[in-house]
Amino acid sequence: MGTVNEEYIALNEELVATNEHLRRAEENLIRLNKKLKEKEESLRLSIEAARMGTFNLNVKTGIIEVNNYCRELFGFSDDLVISIDEGFGTLTEDRDRIWDAMHYAIRNRTLFEEEYRVFRKSDNAMRWLRAVGKVSDPAMGTDQHFYGTMIDITERKANDQLKEDFIGIVSHEMRSPLTALKGYVQILDWKSKKSEDLFTAEVTAKAIRQVNRMTTLITGFLDVARAGEGKIYLNKTSFDLNNVIKIVEEETLTTISSHKIMFRPVEQTMVLADQDKLEQVLLNFINNAAKYSPNNSRIYVTCNTGNGWVRVSVKDEGMGISVKDQMHIFERFYRVIGAKTENISGFGIGLYLCKEIIDGHAGRIGVESSDGGGSTFWFELPIAPLSETNY
Repeated sequence: MGTVNEEYIALNEELVATNEHLRRAEENLIRLNKKLKEKEESLRLSIEAARMGTFNLNVKTGIIEVNNYCRELFGFSDDLVISIDEGFGTLTEDRDRIWDAMHYAIRNRTLFEEEYRVFRKSDNAMRWLRAVGKVSDPAMGTDQHFYGTMIDITERKANDQLKEDFIGIVSHEMRSPLTALKGYVQILDWKSKKSEDLFTAEVTAKAIRQVNRMTTLITGFLDVARAGEGKIYLNKTSFDLNNVIKIVEEETLTTISSHKIMFRPVEQTMVLADQDKLEQVLLNFINNAAKYSPNNSRIYVTCNTGNGWVRVSVKDEGMGISVKDQMHIFERFYRVIGAKTENISGFGIGLYLCKEIIDGHAGRIGVESSDGGGSTFWFELPIAPLSETNY
């Protein structure tokens, strides 16, 4: 009997201990649940304050759950059950592109990040939206979901269009007087050489060089407008890329005296490209390197080949670029904002044009940098096959 009582007492103590353990676990769950609700509420308030729409597509059923602001963006009524067909029904010209991009992101589990136009159901007004989304983790064991956020970028798009229109109009208006000015300077240059007036000949040569630079700048402005319409023109010919390096070297030695520019030897490399446009890209890289690095520092220009590609790089010893800014550095009108750059002028179109030019050559462009550790801007082009260099 004593043994049974002892076992009963031990069992009772074990049950008391288990109940205490469960009580503490329940308290922890309640506390964690409370924190989770607080964080959810904080996230909801942040999304509302940022005027951000949220969406959650059940891939199996095709039903999309959205917040109130998302309904407002698309013009959906409060009681409408939104299907994927309803959502895509507001897209017109961008429908196929966004449909393909979404399914690619779902199929390959990559980030969906797109800008597109919608026509609101309520008033048929056109709005530009930017959406970012991803597919849910299958390890969660529930139906597959595609979820994310979106913002209204209509005002930003309108501002970009105004900038492009202004650039296009001003550039066209400036070309005629600049062409006339160049003609007068060339006449003066011809007369000074004929009369052997060396001083005037030297001055006019410098003036012609500056007029040419201004012409290049205006052409760049016009290219911005053309690139926005997908109409940037490339005059592709077969040539040795070494010629571009040499021309740019001569140009920078004349125009940049604040830095030591080191051009590494380049072997013959034939490419099928627009020579003037590649000069423009390389000059932009070098001018930026000089603009964003200390005086008397070094700038290295290299050209290497491998696996059927040629890479041209410009490395500086400047302030560097943060990872955040690197993601947007080639976007139109984007400029790095900070205390170190507030006194540096620019329009935010140079690198955008460089990317458009290299993309037009089926090439690649990029930057390697760290904040405070200098930057290396590079572009790559396919080397022209022999069959394309013999004409």
